[in-house]
Amino acid sequence: MEFLDVLRKKNMKVREFQKWGIYFRKRWEDNLANHLSYEEKEEIHLYGDK
Repeated sequence: MEFLDVLRKKNMKVREFQKWGIYFRKRWEDNLANHLSYEEKEEIHLYGDK
């Protein structure tokens, strides 16, 4: 079962944004991981899709 299906089964509202992954990942990085070095970001697989 996909992650979104699990959320829907728990009566959670889910909205999918196609091709917005890069945008949201950058926002997450800017707001929550900006204090990390590039090497630390690599260690937590922030850039895992490269």
